[in-house]
Amino acid sequence: MSGRFYGGFASVIRRLVQLAIGRYEVKMLGVPPAPSVYVVHHRNTRGPITSIAWLDTHCHLWALSAFFTRTGCFDQYTGYTFTRRYGMPWFLAAAIALPASLFVSRLLNSLKAIPVYRGSTRILSTVRRTVAALKAGESVLISPDIDYTDSGSGMGVMHPGFLHVEKFFSAESGTHASFVPVHIDRQRRAIYVGEAIRFAGRKSFRIEKDEVYARISREFSRLERLEREGGTA
Repeated sequence: MSGRFYGGFASVIRRLVQLAIGRYEVKMLGVPPAPSVYVVHHRNTRGPITSIAWLDTHCHLWALSAFFTRTGCFDQYTGYTFTRRYGMPWFLAAAIALPASLFVSRLLNSLKAIPVYRGSTRILSTVRRTVAALKAGESVLISPDIDYTDSGSGMGVMHPGFLHVEKFFSAESGTHASFVPVHIDRQRRAIYVGEAIRFAGRKSFRIEKDEVYARISREFSRLERLEREGGTA
């Protein structure tokens, strides 16, 4: 990678994360075009963190919209993450959330992440910003798994809504978006980058969306099988 893509703050944190988690070898099992939509298992932020740190391409990360402002981030931590999920009393959650919200909101903006507006018509803004990034030749990294807290190594059931990026991107660019499954093998400290999955455009979007979803799932299964078999392609 050449030149600076992320902001200065994110670049420093990215280097610190690399030092903290150690090197991961990127194993290219396909030839993803630039740009692509990289799809990785969330694993309670481990997937995106490892991918941003070691992938051989810069990406705009999809992240929950609440985390982009200090107040939104603070409310998310005190109203759900630290209290309802981890069972902390509010005063302790608030004490942790205050510095955490300052850090996380600054980091996401410096990473040039794209806000995801769940359960809102503003989700169209997420799709449009993603399409704009792809048209500018910049890749995107998303974690569409429904159970983002799942600590297992494999990608589970995914929200299919991310595939609507194709509908808007193809309409504006005349070409098809590339969806590239990414699997992280923590034991062998490897990142497997799979084959790019694309729409063919010969059927209606509604029908082909389900077919592409199935193909992405099969590619994830192939990458997970590689991990079980020792990482040999």
